[in-house]
This record gives sequence, structure tokens and C-alpha cells, in this order.
Amino acid sequence: MNPIRAAAVFLLGMVAGAAGWMAVTAREMDDLHYAVEQYRLNTDRLTEELDGLRTKLHQQLKERQIQTVNIHVQTDDPFAEIAIIRFAKDQTKTLIGKPLENLENHPDLIIGLLEGRTIQVDGHTWMIHVQAVVVGEALHLYLTGGPANPQPGPAPAFPGSTAP
Repeated sequence: MNPIRAAAVFLLGMVAGAAGWMAVTAREMDDLHYAVEQYRLNTDRLTEELDGLRTKLHQQLKERQIQTVNIHVQTDDPFAEIAIIRFAKDQTKTLIGKPLENLENHPDLIIGLLEGRTIQVDGHTWMIHVQAVVVGEALHLYLTGGPANPQPGPAPAFPGSTAP
């Protein structure tokens, strides 16, 4: 065999092999390209869905309001318990319909509204203590009540005299 002919056959075989390999890999490349485009479409769809859900969540968070106020009281006196519930409901009734965002960020506002307040029940003074506040559309207040310690009167201005 002539060396030029052998080289030509070798090169022809190499070109034919390369063309065959290109045909196989081109098919694989087309399949991969199709899969990538499907993933991009799916990503775009999911991104749009996520944006819609974020918008919906943001609107729901903006619109969340206090619907009810539930008051739970522990005392030794059932009449004091009723009086504390009435007092707390009266103090918190203005919160119904207000946005939850303020209370979620500052639950101490409720505590400041009721903690240490005193009420009169059957001639006795009762002090309210806030044990827990659960902030949600249904606001839950856990209170305790006990007899208040009597407040000392003002000290006399001059020793040996009595206070008016």
C-alpha cells in the first residue's frame, strides 16, 4: 500500500469517525439544551409564583388585626376575678380592629396598660399583675390579682403632729 494512500485512508477514517462522534454528541447536546430551557421556564414560573405569594403574604401581614381579646384571670376571690376581667376588657376594648404589627413589635404596651393597676372590689383594693401576653388575632392576656398593700400616708411635716 502506498504511504500516501494509507495516510489518506487514515485521514478519511478519522474524519468519518469524528463526524460520527459529532452526530452522537450533537444529539446529547440537543437533549441537554432542551432540558436547560425547560428548567429555565420552570424557574421563571416558580419565581412568578413566589413573587405572588410574597405579595399576598405582605398584604396579609398588613391587614392582620386584633379580632378578640381573651382575658384569663387567677385570683382567690371569684368576685375580684369578674371585676378584673371587666376592668381589663374595658381597658383593652380599643385594641380591637387595630393592626397586630404594633403589638407584635411592642407587647410591653399591653403590660404597661394593666400591670400594677388597682381596682376596688367590695371595699378592698386589688392589684393586677400581667403574667403573660399572647399576641395574635385573638389577643390572650393572662393576669393575676391579689390584695394590694395599703399605701402609707404622707409623713407629717413636723414631728409630733398628725397628718390632716
